[in-house]
Amino acid sequence: MNPVRLWSHAFYYLSFTFLLFAFPYQVYTQPLIVNAGADKEIMASQSTQIGGSPTASGGVAPYFYLWSPNPSLTDPTSPNPVSSAITTTTYIVTVTDATGATATDTVTIFVKRFLYAVNDNGPAQLSRVDIDAALPTLEIVADYIIYAGPAGYGLRIGAVLDETEAAALDVTTGIAYIISNMGAESALLTIDLETGYATGIGFLGTDDVNSLAFDPLNKQLYGVSSRQARLYKIDILTGVATALPNLVTYSHSNIEGLSFDYTQYPPALYGIDEDNGNIFQIDTFSGAGIVIGQTMPTFESIEFGGDGTLYAASNLSRIFIIDRTTFQATEFADHLRIDGEGLIIFDGKQIPDTPIPVELSSFSAVQQDKFIKLHWTTASETENLGFHIFRRSKQDVEFARITKQLINGAINSNATLDYTWTDSSVVSGEEYTYKLADINLNGIYTYHNEVSLSTENTPSTFALYQNYPNPFLAYGQPTGLGEIKTTIQFQIAENSHVQLQIFNIKGQLVKTLLNTTLDSGKYPVTWDGNSSFGIPVPSGIYIYRLSTEQFYEQKLLTVIR
Repeated sequence: MNPVRLWSHAFYYLSFTFLLFAFPYQVYTQPLIVNAGADKEIMASQSTQIGGSPTASGGVAPYFYLWSPNPSLTDPTSPNPVSSAITTTTYIVTVTDATGATATDTVTIFVKRFLYAVNDNGPAQLSRVDIDAALPTLEIVADYIIYAGPAGYGLRIGAVLDETEAAALDVTTGIAYIISNMGAESALLTIDLETGYATGIGFLGTDDVNSLAFDPLNKQLYGVSSRQARLYKIDILTGVATALPNLVTYSHSNIEGLSFDYTQYPPALYGIDEDNGNIFQIDTFSGAGIVIGQTMPTFESIEFGGDGTLYAASNLSRIFIIDRTTFQATEFADHLRIDGEGLIIFDGKQIPDTPIPVELSSFSAVQQDKFIKLHWTTASETENLGFHIFRRSKQDVEFARITKQLINGAINSNATLDYTWTDSSVVSGEEYTYKLADINLNGIYTYHNEVSLSTENTPSTFALYQNYPNPFLAYGQPTGLGEIKTTIQFQIAENSHVQLQIFNIKGQLVKTLLNTTLDSGKYPVTWDGNSSFGIPVPSGIYIYRLSTEQFYEQKLLTVIR
């Protein structure tokens, strides 16, 4: 080979090799391309995988991924994470390759949130409404609710249920429960919200439970009887209903709606009276209810959304939203051809992880004069707007709110804070029970433990009573019987400065037992037989005197040694 040509070939080869190793990316690299995948539509509480196939190409591997926002993603550094968004969310993925080059892309997951309704007009029908739609319209999921078994419940498999009374959803499992008449008795069933097929669990043992609510924290299903105003615990394995001891209300009522609010911790149970619009918060241990507000009547069912929105349905084919503070009802959707029985909201609501908004250290009641003074201490407050106080006397069957205005809270605080409030509308000789409620920034009530107090009869006159025992056997020092003392009791009719003093028979002051300002009431004071210098007085007759601005009286006592 020609030496010149040989050297020429060698030069080009060496130059090419140098360029290849010195500038490899500029010579061979394609642009970094990112594909976040196609937009998707899912139902609330569902999950879906996002990202492309592949999510990154071009550039130089390896690739580094970062998705945001990431709280609803399984792994925000994965090329294809799983999204469990509960509201419509747009995700951004940023990819960085080995050279530091970056590129981004977005994908939107549209979350459909539905409010389901189970109708009780035969034949039973399952329908739903998209609560995020600009114009909510009714969508029929199943023209008929079909009994899918098991056999032996008085209905043949494949029969159409002609009446369904209530519905509730376990958000932790996605299982929906309904109550339906199975022949002569009411029974608990589960229902498939996609097909309308119902599966029997068992008979309740009562035929008057017409509203359901599920507590996911304790895995407990509750039902309420409108006729009895009584709460039931329902076994989700057998369907058997057990009545709680107290009525929700002892007044005439027609409680139709029942629902748990999951924005509170623990979730709180509420009910609504169809006849008068009263809204109750119900204790799930005793079954007793407290009226916390009133809205318009005719609502047959209520359901809380995951964001705390309170929906209510009437038998006039209308759905409303009830304001949590004013309890005013605003129409949300109309002409839906539903009768309002059995609402279930499927919007991805979850049990909150946050603790109680107010950590209460103490709550006490003390009678002062003709009033009762309430005192409570908080160890911490989170988003606490303030407090209301509820009261019940022995003659009352229900608690009633007695604070006309909110007692302002600290909003957020980790310090120990003290609060007082005086109840001036009490009657002597009555027993009162108080319940404290804190209200968070969303208007949600959390109730705390009760405190009870019996008021003493407030004296209407001043009086000084004979001491006891009298004569007074005083030793000056403790004996085998203990230190012997005599008790002097008196009463004052109004707030007064009070002096109680001991004098000898010559009128010389021996000891001042009391020199202070007191509220009206009865007071006992003891004397141990010693002078103000701690010296035992000799046997004899002594004078004890009570004096105020309005009253003066004295009596005799005898000391024996």
